[in-house]
Amino acid sequence: MIKGMAHMKYNSYESIRDLYYKYFTSNSPYEDVGFESNEGDKFSFSLQNYLYFYIEMHKLSGSSEWVTLMEDTCNHILDNTDERRVEKGGLVITPLESPATETNYFQAPYPYQVEGTPAPGWGSFDGSEQPRLRVQVLQDGQIAGALCTVAHYIIENSIIATEGFADSLLAHSRRVINSHDNSYRYDTIIREQFVKGTYKYPERINGNDSVYGDAVPYNHCAGILKAALICNYYEPDAEYVNKAQSFMDFTRDTRVDVGDRFEWDYTLKNPGKSEDVNHGSYSLTMFYQAYKLGRLGITKEEMTKYTNSMINANKWPRVKKAYEKVNATEDMPSGEVFDIGKMAYFKEFNKNIAYFGRDLASSNYIAKFPSHFRAIATLLNNLEDYEL
Repeated sequence: MIKGMAHMKYNSYESIRDLYYKYFTSNSPYEDVGFESNEGDKFSFSLQNYLYFYIEMHKLSGSSEWVTLMEDTCNHILDNTDERRVEKGGLVITPLESPATETNYFQAPYPYQVEGTPAPGWGSFDGSEQPRLRVQVLQDGQIAGALCTVAHYIIENSIIATEGFADSLLAHSRRVINSHDNSYRYDTIIREQFVKGTYKYPERINGNDSVYGDAVPYNHCAGILKAALICNYYEPDAEYVNKAQSFMDFTRDTRVDVGDRFEWDYTLKNPGKSEDVNHGSYSLTMFYQAYKLGRLGITKEEMTKYTNSMINANKWPRVKKAYEKVNATEDMPSGEVFDIGKMAYFKEFNKNIAYFGRDLASSNYIAKFPSHFRAIATLLNNLEDYEL
């Protein structure tokens, strides 16, 4: 046990490893019931967290077991795209009809919906009583962003993995990114705001190349643009950089500088509704990746203010009821208390974010919860023993 961390239930590499294998002794998370595909967003909001957890655990130990888990999980994700599911007979996608049928995409980037062509990404059902399959930049971005992060980690650290593995992740991620090209718009006026660049969602059950008028929430753009920046690092693509830069400029135009931090709304569609910690973390991880790659002109001062925005969402010492919003309003849902711990590496801008994440993680626990695993491992990598 690490000294000074007795208050934290899982306070060492060994303890969080043992907890993981307590739940996954005979199978890995991707082999669990419900993880056969991204239906229910299981890849985009659950399984991808395990990939980040494996990276953090490998940083802590250097053990090849975590590389094997990265490979097996990524290969499972690649083998269950909509394309592969159609090839294997587990999914049927047909050209759009009127009225739409259960084998039509309810929503997908052009031309996949109208042509009935399975997308290279990962469709998910919308949770309605009559589930309708949709392919969105949000889910595809969260998954592709994680795949590219694994590839980046393996390549940059010269980690021994199956030959061609990292390259295959980047290659498929490029196909996913490109599949959403028709949904990106430059230099548009949206709700009286000049928007330099943003993704928009394709119109549902339409079939043509039109998109809805509103910009998607900032965080919906972030995952796929993070993936694009990593792909560009290995194979330059000016359009990837242009999209990321114009989106970054859009966020700069619409955030409010309140001195030591920024505040911003969740979306242009709902002015006055502040961004929440969970969704804000998606955007900030993209900004952080751009900062580390020296892209988009992001400065340390900007990153410090974004970090302070997350720290502002606190109610110390009552950390069990931490604020959810970056403008310090509303209580944080229990499932999101680990999002701060997952961002502990932002300590290079303000170490208090790691302390805040530590206190949240030490006072909350959800069994078999991927964000919990990821948060603890990230905290272990970013705080000294005496601080834990």
